[in-house]
Amino acid sequence: MAIFLRLMLILIPIAALLMWLRWRMKRDLDEETRNAEFKRLRVGMTALVVVTLATGLGLRFIDDGAGDVDSIYVPARVEDGKVIPGYYIPKDDVEEKDDEEADPDKGGGGAGGTPN
Repeated sequence: MAIFLRLMLILIPIAALLMWLRWRMKRDLDEETRNAEFKRLRVGMTALVVVTLATGLGLRFIDDGAGDVDSIYVPARVEDGKVIPGYYIPKDDVEEKDDEEADPDKGGGGAGGTPN
């Protein structure tokens, strides 16, 4: 639905521009010049719409899963002088890790564990 709304935000002003230009051409120009101008405008606007749709579809279907609602971002960090880039991990992995750290029987080092 969000993609549809974004496309409409782009296409509505284009449609308004086309209607205004068509009205202006009909009012001002003779028929031969009007047809040539309208054809050039139609080709340009068609190309713009095709590029817009291709971009929208590309963004929709070429999805790497980064930033999904059920994922958590681990920021970039420096280890041993090397930069480790940031990445996304599933939220379930973080919850399981937290459960292991809190459980003293699994040796997670949580409060209440046996001293070494």
